[in-house]
Amino acid sequence: MAGIRADVQVAVDQYLELYVEAKKIEKKLDALRQVIEAYMKENGLDRVDHTDGRGHIQLTVQERPIMTSRYTTYDTGDIASLLPPNVRKKCIVEVIDKEKLEALAKIGEVSEEVLSRKQTKSSVSWVVRYQK
Repeated sequence: MAGIRADVQVAVDQYLELYVEAKKIEKKLDALRQVIEAYMKENGLDRVDHTDGRGHIQLTVQERPIMTSRYTTYDTGDIASLLPPNVRKKCIVEVIDKEKLEALAKIGEVSEEVLSRKQTKSSVSWVVRYQK
């Protein structure tokens, strides 16, 4: 291509070659992770250390909201029947206003039972620590 500086062309070429290598490495890492994670789950392990102790792989189970949107953390049908009408009007628009519902709980207008109905799903975080 005309008009590209030589140093920039060299950088582009090197970048693209490294990009291809990185994709190959990512694919290999994903395959190894599947083997390791399956083994850890089958054996109830939450951490496996490197042979020389310089690093480890850890699985951490976390509860995360099913949806992160302000209006989708709680199921409207499930929560609406638990709230007094005056509180219901304050936090349900057409969906549950998560921020308002949790704020009302902080001032005592909503019980902990209501907040315990927050919809979450478990996910596993894959943490890798390695010291050079």
